[in-house]
Amino acid sequence: MTRLWMLTVALGLDLAAAIIHGVVIERATQRPLARSQVRLEVPVPGGGLRTVATATVNRSGNYWFPSLADGAYLVTATRAGYLPGRYGQTRPTGPGLFVAVKGDEAAFAELRLARLGAITGRIVDENHVGLADVTVVAYPARLPLRIEGSGRSDDRGVFRIARLRPGRYWVRTAAIELEDQSGLLPTFFPLSNGTQDARMVKVEADRDETDVDIQPLPGRLFTVTGTLQRCPPDAGSGKVSLVSDTGTKELVVGCETGFEFRGLAPNNYELHAEPVNSTHNWASFSEHFLDRTAQVNAAMTPFPRVRVQVSGVGTEGKFPVSVRRKSLAGGAPPRSLWDAIGPGYWEVLLTPPAGSYLASVSAGMGRMRANRLSPADVAPEIRLEPESYVSIDVRLAGNAAMVEGTVKQGVNFSISTPVYLYPVDADVRRRMYGYRTMLTGPKGEFKFDGVAPGQYLILSTWDLDEIDEAALTGAGARSLTLGQGQRETADLTLWER
Repeated sequence: MTRLWMLTVALGLDLAAAIIHGVVIERATQRPLARSQVRLEVPVPGGGLRTVATATVNRSGNYWFPSLADGAYLVTATRAGYLPGRYGQTRPTGPGLFVAVKGDEAAFAELRLARLGAITGRIVDENHVGLADVTVVAYPARLPLRIEGSGRSDDRGVFRIARLRPGRYWVRTAAIELEDQSGLLPTFFPLSNGTQDARMVKVEADRDETDVDIQPLPGRLFTVTGTLQRCPPDAGSGKVSLVSDTGTKELVVGCETGFEFRGLAPNNYELHAEPVNSTHNWASFSEHFLDRTAQVNAAMTPFPRVRVQVSGVGTEGKFPVSVRRKSLAGGAPPRSLWDAIGPGYWEVLLTPPAGSYLASVSAGMGRMRANRLSPADVAPEIRLEPESYVSIDVRLAGNAAMVEGTVKQGVNFSISTPVYLYPVDADVRRRMYGYRTMLTGPKGEFKFDGVAPGQYLILSTWDLDEIDEAALTGAGARSLTLGQGQRETADLTLWER
């Protein structure tokens, strides 16, 4: 206590104010995690947390929050490559405990961060000799395939895919062209062409899932050639990208110059092209199913012109809409729809006003990606054609449903606990942008507003790594059927594994 008092005086801090200080360490090694970020949060009435202070951990792993008002604080640390860590956690993805201080009290809170998981293994040939420089990708075990992480085998054929969140994954090699020009097809672990026979790999925090060894299947590979055409006047070269669900191949070539992609396996592909160092908004986009040697040219044209009309409740004036490019390899960060956007597939993203929900998205002179919609697609996707005019019509509906309630753990209210509201119907899930989640408030309360009519599953838990219908049903989630304007009370008991 004397050392704490001396340090307080040395720093010139207010002796009458509460203090929270502590250390951030790596869970596995107990070593300090310098430069981690720590934040103090307080529950918000109605559900959720509000950040009231932040700090950066010093080189010794210590952090310090002086001059705090009386109250209870959730202390959370974050660092790249690690799961967020909360004071009081007994497992990496578990709940934290609030730190209560008043007066001139000083509380010490140790935070332990767990590394994100990894998958390791070997890529071998027919004689079980390691194959070098093979791209290996990991997908969350659901369709459509979306790359979550990737790695590359070393000279012994050993690969490691790092920074994976806990969950189940499919692991797959990309196509490989061997020294004798024979080919190896993209192959799922342990030995299959498709997901139906692929084995799921369960990833946990602070662990490497080992022995994920793959001997890729032999098969015929082919080459795609083409010419980069119609560059804008101020561009002498362009970047050509061939995208599939095993990754992206890129080349920079001169205008009116040929390009070549070798070692390709039968698959769906997207061909993108954009100018290098140009002030013009030009690009090229086309889709192909390729299973043999072919020639596919990339001719750049001006970006499409996009008009957005938002109608319905609360849409007076310029309504904020953002978009995100979606390719076979995954999604890019969101951007404003009012910026120039190129051809290709785009998700339309918006936050409806209070009390309303997204009723529909349609595109005149544009094409919705209806043929690829699946339960994992959680936003409407529109194909923008090169040098076209596309009118995107977004309609909002009012009189949305609402779900509210409380969560208890035993006889006590469960504070700052996740609650999941999961639309069962895929179309509703897309219009709700996936499932909804929030943390309970200071009295265990939660409220979901702006809910579209439909059937839902609702559950409060810390113990699920994946949120889908099967996992929620297995955990005994409550089923709700909500009509337009319906106000439903759903008091829950925290589910623990």
